[in-house]
Amino acid sequence: MAFEEFIRTFPDARLYIIGDGPYYDAAAAYLKEKHLTDNIILTGRVENKDMISYYNRSTVYLMSSMSEGMPRTLLEAMACEIPVVCTDIPQLVPIIQTGGIVIPKRDTAAIISALTYLAENPKKCREFGKAGRKLIEETYSLTKMNSATEEVYRDALLREQ
Repeated sequence: MAFEEFIRTFPDARLYIIGDGPYYDAAAAYLKEKHLTDNIILTGRVENKDMISYYNRSTVYLMSSMSEGMPRTLLEAMACEIPVVCTDIPQLVPIIQTGGIVIPKRDTAAIISALTYLAENPKKCREFGKAGRKLIEETYSLTKMNSATEEVYRDALLREQ
């Protein structure tokens, strides 16, 4: 609904909703009824290997989730220097603050405001993108994440002995 409002000001904008799930059919029906299928595209399930093509054509990554663990797609978008707009999920806030904008959950106006700000400030988009990429390289690279995972397993095994 936020994007529906956003495209009134930015009619050439596109939102790709990637994945499927229990709300897919309802979302498809809503988009068709509101004539939004040119601007909001439901992709259905996308193979991991094909995700890079979506990141490469993106200006912003929007995650409006109510709850999350540690979403790989968020880290992947940041690794691709995509600025992020994400809801204020506690474990994600420290990550996002360097690479994008944190918004309150269920706040349509905040989504519109963040997207508008980024659309009107391409320099800030680049800054967020570079900062996000730097954070991923320094903290969330595969090497660092593998080492951290190995350490957790090692600690668990040592406690068992």
